[in-house]
Amino acid sequence: MTAPDADYRDVAENLPPAAVSQYLAASGDWILETRHAGVREVWNLPAPSASPAHDQVRRRHRARIMLPLATHFIDFRQHFRDALSALALINGWSPVQLEREILSLHSDTFLVRLVQEHGGGSLPLRQAETTIDAIYKMLRAAALTTATPRQIFRGGRLPATVSTFLEDDVRLGHTQRGSFVFTVVTQLDNPADPQSTDEDPPADQQAQHFPRRVMENVALGITNARNLADGRTPTALSNPPKWGLSAGLVESLMEITEPEGLSSVDLSFDWAAAGSRPTVGARPVSFHHAHLERLQRVHEQLLQREEPVRHETLIGTVVSLSRDDEVPSGDGAAAVIISAEVSGRRRNVHLTLTGRQHDLAIQAYRLKLPIVVTGDLTFARRAWQLEGTVELDESMLLRRIADTRGTDT
Repeated sequence: MTAPDADYRDVAENLPPAAVSQYLAASGDWILETRHAGVREVWNLPAPSASPAHDQVRRRHRARIMLPLATHFIDFRQHFRDALSALALINGWSPVQLEREILSLHSDTFLVRLVQEHGGGSLPLRQAETTIDAIYKMLRAAALTTATPRQIFRGGRLPATVSTFLEDDVRLGHTQRGSFVFTVVTQLDNPADPQSTDEDPPADQQAQHFPRRVMENVALGITNARNLADGRTPTALSNPPKWGLSAGLVESLMEITEPEGLSSVDLSFDWAAAGSRPTVGARPVSFHHAHLERLQRVHEQLLQREEPVRHETLIGTVVSLSRDDEVPSGDGAAAVIISAEVSGRRRNVHLTLTGRQHDLAIQAYRLKLPIVVTGDLTFARRAWQLEGTVELDESMLLRRIADTRGTDT
């Protein structure tokens, strides 16, 4: 059954005609019959020969298509959709599969397959949101490892190559069958206009592009995170970037694996056909709930390496106060949790305040005012903590309390 013309509208918007031309040229089956540069190409698909010795010139055409190239023609979109529809019909593909096959020539695909215990091909919206956020964090972490392997990113402006990759080079593709599959596509290069060149860029040159190197680091990091969770390759912790590892990448794996009702997470890669095939990402890697605790230990080791204890001032809002049983009650001590920015990301930080500082923290909590605290920032026991002698900027907080109450009156 032929798909409606409307089904090819999105495909035609997403695919430049150059990508279709390059796909046909690389397929090994289609033959370029005629070409009017910048206007159109005619491709034919010879029928299989009954005899190997049969004259190629006399072979019947199994199919022919006219591929329009003149995007400025008023009827270009209609003719382009007709060509795409014919190509899908010849191969027995749906519009989605047609787009995926053509894009795969110059795109790497990262597949995140969630296998639910119940629910089949659907999952809760919150889990979908968490998964997409985690995938973004994973790609961001791998991009930073690729761009600055000898530095730890501590917030601020992202390197230009990382920003370009996240904003322009990576996209969420159509989901695939098989439980619930998130498809992430990275474009290795932009197919050239057919009228400007007759050759594709060399495969080894494409492999050097930043998106490909990021995806290789994603595959490498995922594989080594699984190995570490299984107690293998402990030497990877001596030089994490070399092994594609970072606290951010492992944390994203934890976030994807954590939801209740999840049986497993399968991570795999389809590498661009036009590029050289990497040595990593050849096999799917699976994570289960049983790996979560071990991933948490790996994450803490990486984070302690990336974030050594340092004296730091944080600005945050109080999100929780509770009595600290380890401190004598006469001191009015409270275990406080503030939400503050740590290395460019919003984190919950635990600290203890006593006496007058405790009383001021209670007022800040009630009035929803930020507080400024200084101490030794560390990550231990799976939580950020401000330790040592914690100092609260009382004068600033008192001014804000007075201003707030003055405004209220």
